[in-house]
Amino acid sequence: MPIRHQRTITAAVVSAYPWVPLNQYAVPFNVGFGISKGGTGDTTFRVEHTFDNVLTGASAGSVFTHIDVSAATASRDGNYAYPVAAVRLNVASVSGAATLVFSVLQTGY
Repeated sequence: MPIRHQRTITAAVVSAYPWVPLNQYAVPFNVGFGISKGGTGDTTFRVEHTFDNVLTGASAGSVFTHIDVSAATASRDGNYAYPVAAVRLNVASVSGAATLVFSVLQTGY
């Protein structure tokens, strides 16, 4: 069964948002994501991933930035073709009022 996740964020503060856990054992491992930006103001954001188990309650020790969404200022999309344990949206800077919709879809069995 696919994993579907969508979170609407009013980007008023600089913040790393909660992790979206993925099934890293799915075969094939396919994850698509998108960030739709609306509203006014300037916002810079990035998509991050970890190989650590975020379901244990401990914070992820190793966090990596997706190479294609490292300093985005407009709507973006991308994918992961190789296993990662979780992804999240991290708002690096914000001025004004912006809304970000972070969508994640994973398929595989």
